[in-house]
Amino acid sequence: MNPDSDERHLGEYRLLELLSENPLTRTWLAEQVSVSRRVLVDELRAEQAHQQDAFLADVRAKAAVEHPLIGSVYEAVAEPGLCYFAHELLHGATLADRRDASNPFPPASLALLLRRIAEAHLQQEMLGQATSALGLEHLHLDDQGVLRLDNLAIAGARTPEQSARDSGHLGQALRPLVAAGQPGSTRMLTLLDWMCGKGLEAPLKWDQVRDLCGQIEHQLAQPPPSATTQPGTQRREKPLAAILTTVGLFVLIAILAVCLHLRPKSPPAYP
Repeated sequence: MNPDSDERHLGEYRLLELLSENPLTRTWLAEQVSVSRRVLVDELRAEQAHQQDAFLADVRAKAAVEHPLIGSVYEAVAEPGLCYFAHELLHGATLADRRDASNPFPPASLALLLRRIAEAHLQQEMLGQATSALGLEHLHLDDQGVLRLDNLAIAGARTPEQSARDSGHLGQALRPLVAAGQPGSTRMLTLLDWMCGKGLEAPLKWDQVRDLCGQIEHQLAQPPPSATTQPGTQRREKPLAAILTTVGLFVLIAILAVCLHLRPKSPPAYP
């Protein structure tokens, strides 16, 4: 959106640009003047003053989140005729931007990102933190490959349906971000199908997503046997190749065993 602040200030925050708005709030890009830091400010619209208690309850829920991957709340202000809170501006493009640019991830990289998402959600499950729906637009990846998540905590008790909702949605939304034709592509697509419940009696839970992502990362990190043999080393490398092959088979069997144990109905094996 075009700048619409007219150098307006909210406390120590100088409003730079109106980024979005809805019937309840406006979200601003702002500068925290005292520390020269860019932040986001969500302002309750004046005509929604009767919603102040509910607005602040959600802010308190966000402020209670303590996870290195999830955006932080800096402060909340409630005064007569004025209510807003400042929170962290997460850097980098969102995964929605990356999807729209048709720029998929190698399977090992996507498995790592998905494992981190699962770990963040597992903490929120453990603490019973309710959250609004998660989408690719809430996942930010900076230039150093660090993933951060928007703070989606809301007031109220967490229900199991919230985890199933987010896992199922990501299982579908992440499919375009799996690079085709690479080692692990089929395994990642199968995992995403399982997150949606395809081939299973119920979608995977976040702890299962985390564990399977870790196993895929481990598999794809193993270097393939060398295609060439230096003179005088052939007899030593053949046993090594056999060992690596055997280990790989054991890993695949372990994955199938885990899935058989966790699900009443056996999911299809990775192709």
